[in-house]
Order: sequence, then structure tokens, then C-alpha cells
Amino acid sequence: MIQNITSDLQVHITRVRRYLQDHRVADRPRFEKFRFRFYEDLWRKTAANMGAEIEDFGNGYFKITYNGDWTFVLEAKVMLDDHLSLRMAGNKPLVHRLLSEGNYPIQDYCEYSMHDLGKAMDFIRKTGGPCVVKPAAGSGAGNGITTKILTRRQLKKASLWAATFSPRLLIEQEIPGDSYRLIYLGGEFLDAVRRNPPTVMGDGRSSIKKLMLEENRR
Repeated sequence: MIQNITSDLQVHITRVRRYLQDHRVADRPRFEKFRFRFYEDLWRKTAANMGAEIEDFGNGYFKITYNGDWTFVLEAKVMLDDHLSLRMAGNKPLVHRLLSEGNYPIQDYCEYSMHDLGKAMDFIRKTGGPCVVKPAAGSGAGNGITTKILTRRQLKKASLWAATFSPRLLIEQEIPGDSYRLIYLGGEFLDAVRRNPPTVMGDGRSSIKKLMLEENRR
């Protein structure tokens, strides 16, 4: 049951994150109401699937009780990870270092800032591109990330976007292939979720951009 619940949760969270990345949607005041209702519905369905009780504490907080045990949730936040662990996970250069020290393969990367774009451009030339630009820390859910970077113009635009989340920036070699999220709890592997990129089919009327926005909202 835990595996089914975690898979459903990851699917729902991926959908709302894709919706968030449409900045025109995220900037609308009504999005806050949409997000609140989305997570309320998600947690109520999750509790019902578990046979657990759920209590609304207001301001987006819900208490879920099951067999005498309880936990609080707030949107996509749960009480499993401590604050420091989350901060460390969000620091991409630190994660690269820890993975490297654990003998896990990592892609080539370079840390830079808006003041030394030349350093990032040298990295693109060295790797041959394409590359990915992202905030080095302080963001998640794909926020601030731009892929397929090949030119200086693309680099500058992507860096400006990433810098709205962190002054420290990261450029990585882009590696094609499927993206997987592995879910562990207490060191035990629970499930794996493959996150497929959205695909669209033309309808003879809408632009590709419009079709992509509609797919991201679906």
C-alpha cells in the first residue's frame, strides 16, 4: 500500500510543479487557491486510501492519524526530513561532492555567477554542449532550470532566470535519457517513479507553445 500511495503522491506533485513552471499561471492571485485545493484534495484522498483520519488545522496544515500514530503535512512538505537535510539536498554543488566521494558517477559541472559568464561559456565549449543551467542552491521542482544551452545568448538568458532564485549558478553537461526518482524510507527502497517529459500532438489550429502550456496544466 505504501508503494501505491507514494507513486500516486509523486505523480500529483509532478503535475502541480509543472503547472507552477508556467509563470503566467504562477503569477495569478487565483493560483494560491488552486494550490491549496489541490493539496487538500490530495491529502484527503491519501488518508482515505490508508484508512486514516485527517483533520484540518487551517492555513494548509493537516493532521493525519493512523492506528494511534500521527503526522502533519503542509502542501508537499512532510515530517520525515529534518531542515538541515533538506538544505543540503537543495545545495547542488554539495550534493555533487557527496556523490563523488561515494564513488557515484556524476556529470561534469561548473559553478559560476552573473559576474563570470565567460567561465560558463568556456564550460560549454569544453563539453561541446548542450548544457543545463540552474540555481546552485535555494530552489527545487525545476524552478530556474533551463536546458539545451549552446550559445552565449541562451546562456545569458538562462543565467538571468536562474539568478532570480540564487546568486550562485551551476552549469552541467546535459545527459539524454529518462529521469527517475527513487523513493527511500528509513534506508528501505519503496518505489521508483519515471518522470516522462510532456509530449504534444498537433490539432491543426493551436501553436506548439499553446499545446505545451495545456499539457503542463493537465
